[in-house]
Amino acid sequence: MKILLTAPPGTGKSTIIDAVVAAYPGPALGIVAREELDETGERAGFVSVDSRSQRRQFMFRAKEGPGAFHGFEVDIPVIDDFVVPELERGLSTPEALLYIDEIGRAQALSTRFLETLERVFDRTGPTLASIVYEEEPWSLRFRRHPQTVLIEISRANRESMPAVLLAALNAHHLYLALSGSQKAFVRRKLSELVQSGHLAGAVKLFNNALLYVKEKRIEQTASGRFAIEGKTARHVMAIDEGGFVCDCDLSNGRGDFAGSPQPCSHYLSVLIEKH
Repeated sequence: MKILLTAPPGTGKSTIIDAVVAAYPGPALGIVAREELDETGERAGFVSVDSRSQRRQFMFRAKEGPGAFHGFEVDIPVIDDFVVPELERGLSTPEALLYIDEIGRAQALSTRFLETLERVFDRTGPTLASIVYEEEPWSLRFRRHPQTVLIEISRANRESMPAVLLAALNAHHLYLALSGSQKAFVRRKLSELVQSGHLAGAVKLFNNALLYVKEKRIEQTASGRFAIEGKTARHVMAIDEGGFVCDCDLSNGRGDFAGSPQPCSHYLSVLIEKH
């Protein structure tokens, strides 16, 4: 699964990726872009920072004219010789989280970067990246890649997104064990849950529902209902054309989820199983 974050500049994509990488329990390799300020505090360009905290400046303030990029000059050899090798390290470490902040217009000026990105999107390991908000023609192959989940970050969801993303990335091994149609459903459902603001449900999708499917904890009863052995209790739910009914707190907006009913892990696990 390739999770791509997108949003207008200044929404918080980089902050979210920083938080996820810092909390991720396994190996993580990748690149982040940082502003470079001059002695007066003015923006002088941008630097790329790799997973070993090595830094190389790839954008410099420049006069407007041929070769200038929104007032900056892009040093493509830095992208080729510093950014690309870090991505290749991630490609050679399939179990690692590979993160890229960002897949942007400046980076896309490098043919080597785009070619390496094609290989990144073909790897089976977990990938988290941010991508330019506008649908640039070169970006469509990544935004529309069959393994991509495109998530739009907003001021309303950005505080809760690290928990959602960590749940998804930590459950990557469970996701890989699903069938092709089940994986497609999980990707689609993750996008839908985030878009609808059901972030607790998105966390439950990965923390609980995938496990219930893998461990075959779902049983259809003689009455047509479903019994799911949860982590702490046995839950019973029913699905009909109007939706679903479950006895858990999340779906009923009780307890820790008071006033915020959302699709629960029991319902989501049954939907995954049915796919």
